[in-house]
Amino acid sequence: MISNIVKCRYIPVWIALFCLLPVSLSGQTNQRSRCEELFSQHLEEYKNRNYTQSLEYLKKFERIAIDNKFYDFQASALNAMGLVYNNIYDNDKAMDCYFRGYEIATKKNLPMMQISILSNMAQLYYTQNEMDRAIENLNTAHILAEKENDTIRMGRLSLNSAIIANEMKKLDEASHYLNTALHYLDENPAYRQSIVKAKIEIIKNYYFRENYLSALDMALALQSSEDMKNEEFIDGKSLLFLWMSYIYYEMGDVNKAIDFAQQALPITYGISSEIEILEQLSKLYKHTGQLALALKYQDSLLQKRDSLIYLNDKHTSENMHVRLKLLESEQKLEKSKTKVERERWFFGLMLLVAIFLIWILRLQLTRNKHRKSLEMAIEKNEKLILQQQLKEQESLALLEKEKLNNEIYEKNRQLAATVLVQSNKNELIHGVIEELSNVSRQIDNNALNRVIQQLRVQSKESTEWDSFLTYFEQINPTFLSLLTEKYPDLSSGDIRLLSYIYINLDTKEISNLLRITPEHCRKKKQRLAKKLGITTQEIHTYLMNLS
Repeated sequence: MISNIVKCRYIPVWIALFCLLPVSLSGQTNQRSRCEELFSQHLEEYKNRNYTQSLEYLKKFERIAIDNKFYDFQASALNAMGLVYNNIYDNDKAMDCYFRGYEIATKKNLPMMQISILSNMAQLYYTQNEMDRAIENLNTAHILAEKENDTIRMGRLSLNSAIIANEMKKLDEASHYLNTALHYLDENPAYRQSIVKAKIEIIKNYYFRENYLSALDMALALQSSEDMKNEEFIDGKSLLFLWMSYIYYEMGDVNKAIDFAQQALPITYGISSEIEILEQLSKLYKHTGQLALALKYQDSLLQKRDSLIYLNDKHTSENMHVRLKLLESEQKLEKSKTKVERERWFFGLMLLVAIFLIWILRLQLTRNKHRKSLEMAIEKNEKLILQQQLKEQESLALLEKEKLNNEIYEKNRQLAATVLVQSNKNELIHGVIEELSNVSRQIDNNALNRVIQQLRVQSKESTEWDSFLTYFEQINPTFLSLLTEKYPDLSSGDIRLLSYIYINLDTKEISNLLRITPEHCRKKKQRLAKKLGITTQEIHTYLMNLS
């Protein structure tokens, strides 16, 4: 009799499980398909640069993966989110996603996902100028690819390592990576673009070693190859011509250097590449004494730099807008998640209550128990909501502060670029004045003398400094007052030098602006650092903290 009563007590539990089982099994069957659908939607939005919508799909994708323990999908979601954050220059969040994704891929033995995440992390380290860490990640990814016998990935990873090693001037390492890259890429003719890129890196390696003959021989061979006749390799062709211009210049053949730079200009892609070519042409024409052409390309260079600054400002503004939208989206997603969880909980509760209504003797006890649980849950949720609101306010304040710092940084960067370009322009004008003065000494011409005098007035250094100081104080209104208040014995020359250091100009750039040698400039910086009570390497960081 007692046994039968005990069995009867558990009848509601069995009924509840029986009701929920079909729902659970049906959900499990469709979840992977739902994940694949969400990832496809993310890819479509990512291609169209709709990063907010892209991240929303990935968050939903990640949540389903976590709930169902789809570890491969979870790692894939985090890797994709890292790429989205990387595209909007939120490097901290990007790296956090990569680390979490790599941890899952490592624990669950997902080598291909490990390779993908390591490659993306290396790219992020590269953009942050942490070259050694980028190389380390690429080497780790190469070892994994080697274990998987994935020759394509091995070739591409070696090529990326070579590019970074070349940039770091670790030429022997770069040569080793390039040999490895060509070994694997030559086995796959479908990847000709990567092979062309590797050969251009070999040319650069020879150039950095000052082995100009070997660099030229390889460049000429690549120029006459079938690859250079293919429209798909137009970017590689432009880059090849630019490096051939550099090589011919170092070998003393300025005319050929000009010819290849001129050929590279109309087929280049992107403002940054155009700026490199325009710089080369301006330098070459100045070297040959063709100052009018040098000025022409210098003006074009100034316009392109202004365009690049405008695009960077536009991208910064757009990315800040995207970040704010992402924050709003995350808040909505969190609210939606809470709502779904409440609805699930409420459904389960109502189902159990409906079943237990049959058991009249236990109804009152069950109601009291659930009422107490509900009150505790509401109190807990109210605390969580309050904490979330405080976090949201802190996040908005941090975003606003970051936006202001980015605006000041970008304005200082624009100011630095403008000052350098103006300085280069003045240098060219001085060259023109010298040429005209030589002519004036031979031919007494009043009109020519007036032109020379006007050019000298235009290139006065004091005007250049006064103009710089005006804009500098507008951008950094407290810097000079704090500096002079803390160090009242600083001379005007000291203040000028510190202002140039503050906007992150290097020694060579400052020496050009002050019309002194780089060595003299270094000595002035050492003297000034001693006056401030710090080392020369600490000046820029010290000034940034001062403001």
